[in-house]
Amino acid sequence: MEAKLIDIQMLSEMTMIHPKTLRKIMKEDPSFPRAITLGPRLTRWRYSDVVSWLEGKGNEVVDDV
Repeated sequence: MEAKLIDIQMLSEMTMIHPKTLRKIMKEDPSFPRAITLGPRLTRWRYSDVVSWLEGKGNEVVDDV
């Protein structure tokens, strides 16, 4: 099965978190899914990793990061 990759915009839509805030969370939350760098300006995340991360967060509030 082929892994679906998503960009920062889709990640933002999925999480309902602004891309700038997502970048801050990426730096501060070690549990955030690792990005896949495909080129100097091309970064993607595995959809399944993001879904797992969101499920693991449950009802946690992320806005205090």
